[in-house]
Amino acid sequence: MLVWIVAAVVFAVAFLVRMLEIAFDNDHFEFLSLGTEIVNGAVPGVDFFDASRPLQQYLTAAGLWLFGHQLLAEAIFTVAVLAAGAAVVFLLGLELTGSMSLGLIAATFVVAMLPRLYSYPKIIIPAAGLLACWRYIDRPTPWRLTALSLVTVVAFYLRFDYGAFFGLTAAVALIARHWGAWREFLTVALRYGVVVVLLCAPYVLFQLAAGELTSGPSSGRLTHLLRGDDVVSLAMPEVPQERPLVRFRPAGPLATVRWRPDVASDRRDELEHRYSLHQVRAVDERAWQYVLGDRSPATLTRLLADPSVDGMTNVDSQGRIYREPPWSVVRRWLHIPVLESPLLNERTAAVWLYDVLFLTPLLAALVLAVRVVRGRAREGETAKVLAAIVIGVLFNVSQIRGNLDSRLPDVIVPAALLWVWMAWAAFAAPPLRRAKMRQIVTGAAATVGLLAVWLAVDAYAGFVSYLEAAELFSSPANVSRRLAGAIQSLRGDPLDHYAPPGSSGLPALTRYVNRCTAPDDRLVVLGYQPEIYFYADRRIGAGNVAFHANLGAAPEQQTTIVSRLRQQNVPVVILPVNEVREVEQSYPIVKRYIDERYELAQESGFGGGRPFRVLVDRKAAVTHTDEEMGLPCFTSRP
Repeated sequence: MLVWIVAAVVFAVAFLVRMLEIAFDNDHFEFLSLGTEIVNGAVPGVDFFDASRPLQQYLTAAGLWLFGHQLLAEAIFTVAVLAAGAAVVFLLGLELTGSMSLGLIAATFVVAMLPRLYSYPKIIIPAAGLLACWRYIDRPTPWRLTALSLVTVVAFYLRFDYGAFFGLTAAVALIARHWGAWREFLTVALRYGVVVVLLCAPYVLFQLAAGELTSGPSSGRLTHLLRGDDVVSLAMPEVPQERPLVRFRPAGPLATVRWRPDVASDRRDELEHRYSLHQVRAVDERAWQYVLGDRSPATLTRLLADPSVDGMTNVDSQGRIYREPPWSVVRRWLHIPVLESPLLNERTAAVWLYDVLFLTPLLAALVLAVRVVRGRAREGETAKVLAAIVIGVLFNVSQIRGNLDSRLPDVIVPAALLWVWMAWAAFAAPPLRRAKMRQIVTGAAATVGLLAVWLAVDAYAGFVSYLEAAELFSSPANVSRRLAGAIQSLRGDPLDHYAPPGSSGLPALTRYVNRCTAPDDRLVVLGYQPEIYFYADRRIGAGNVAFHANLGAAPEQQTTIVSRLRQQNVPVVILPVNEVREVEQSYPIVKRYIDERYELAQESGFGGGRPFRVLVDRKAAVTHTDEEMGLPCFTSRP
């Protein structure tokens, strides 16, 4: 019972962590925009060019259909699945090591990497898949074999290659479980394969008949991968010039003080000493982040009123501190300093984590081989760890590509399980008393390794800062208020939240599309800005959500795009200037048609940083000129 209570707590904490500080990346709007298409009757692979992720698209569409054009359903669903993945990882870590603490550490790694919301399949598939594999390894019954088949089918429908990856993982688990009993293995493998084929074949045949099976984005990415364009090599992190490389600062509440322009450095040093401010880092030329050594309201009130101070965060007008995370309080009580280092930055951590993630399955295979040779592997351990190693290798090779800022969390599940298992193996009692010293050494090395990985994870994902911003460990009343506010915001009109009146840049351009085109008009965005479709609440022109990564770039697909555009009412085309070259090189047929039919209305950043070209249909009837943007409008709506 205790195990299930802890798993429920893991789920609840993981859910609140993401909901209290929720954010949608622009990649997520691929699914939201395509989900809107499905709600309006579109069929994947037939009416738009992404046939490879039908289940994820339909799940998004179900939320939009049930709750309307808002973000609440998608937020709750994706966050819940990510939280469920963390809870399952806790259970798997506990099962693999027999330690609840190590299971919690594995789940913490998964949560702390802050995977993007739309990446929930990359968390739940390895977690639920390994759970199904391990249940079958423990007791190979027909029902558990069926469950293994169903997980494979779900993985396939979430994304085709995920089905293949987990299918290979399941095959390795079956071979390891039935090693030596080959007739039994062949029978089991046949039953497994039949269920998978029967449930996946109808969709495959349907897409083959539609002729769009290979049109998903994975085909373009696979092309880049096979050419070696999208692969990052193992590298050593750069050692920064800043010194010292390691220093310790006192624990305590943090605040940023902005000094007035006329405050010289020696005067600032004097004030820092007077008010017991311990430097953490420079925010800009005038502002510094400090640890508040003197937390008394009287001292902080005097600091706020000091004529040299131009502003201060985390302290109210009465000198009371708004928030101090509980881990900071514990550190302060126990006088445990905080480690600071220029090595702990996002770029260095990304390289370090990339190397660690790729080497983890190899190191785990070595540890497993040693345990098997020495006869220390427990019953079922070899097969379970092999399954985690295989899915770890497959996800590493397929998911980690050039943009490390978002890819590393996608492969965290098998890595986290292998990390805690290797730590447990290092601490496991040796069979001989004389090996006690070796156990101490390996245990210390495992502890240092886990700590180093945690520091890298925090530097990469900024988890501790994220927790402070989410205020999860503040008062229950504050948590309830923040949660209610997040839900209220997600229930509102997405456009009002994304582009309130007076916005500039892309939000302003998105509001223009919503304001100056009719609800049944379509829109084309040449490049990768799928959020425009969803926020502007306009259908995707020609069924191509992104002119990017070779999606819809085959000549026959471009011909289909042009044919659809001829039949659809698409008064506006948006082209990011920085993507002009890619569009010209990858989509020449489409670009030629756009040049013939559309004319440039304006090229501008619209008050933002990145410029866009707004192209309008030469034949479309202009009703008036938009007063705010100076662009033509195609609807009489004010």
